[in-house]
Amino acid sequence: MILKEKTALSSDDGKTWQIKRIPGVQPHEDSSRAKEMGGGTLGYSVARQAPNGVIHLITSMNTPCLEFAFNEAWIMSPDDKGIDVNNLTKNTATEIKEIKKFEEKFPSGQTKATWSAGIGNDGRYLLSGTDTWYYENGREQWEAHFDKGEKTGTESYWDREGNLLWKREYKDDGTSVWTHWYKDGRKKSESFWRNGRGIGKATEWDESGNIISQYELNNGFVARKIH
Repeated sequence: MILKEKTALSSDDGKTWQIKRIPGVQPHEDSSRAKEMGGGTLGYSVARQAPNGVIHLITSMNTPCLEFAFNEAWIMSPDDKGIDVNNLTKNTATEIKEIKKFEEKFPSGQTKATWSAGIGNDGRYLLSGTDTWYYENGREQWEAHFDKGEKTGTESYWDREGNLLWKREYKDDGTSVWTHWYKDGRKKSESFWRNGRGIGKATEWDESGNIISQYELNNGFVARKIH
């Protein structure tokens, strides 16, 4: 059972429950709701237990949405006290071994996706190198580059006609710039990010190049309206 920011497990058909708080849960994506709730939430969530016993939980309505992995033994164990939540999102892999290339095809035989992945020295399965998805007409749909499971360089998305709709540039300091365009190449929006949350100035333009809206963001929430 998944609660607001907790998980619960019963070993006697629901007569009693072991309830445990999930560390690292994030606030609601709506800043006003986040203040009302006074803490983190899982929002709409789905959990599934894998054959190896690991329970995978994905969440929504958070900033950012997350994926958790734990097992029944962890739920039944005492609460984790003094855990450093900030370390939960850090990439602990320093190298990847057994990197293999993969390919998926459409029923027509046309290439649908190509990617490479391997096992990190922290035991996780991680993407490595270029990951590319295609439309069935052969044009690229999406492309991103991965280093030990993390996006790096430039991530791009195109429509079926080959028009670049958006691009995200990942910088070495952990920030990224996300830019969208109209089909005629005019800039549609630009925003700045760190750790999955908006920071700094976010701007949206109409097709004539006029500013529609502009906000100052602070850690994913609107600090002030500029335009």
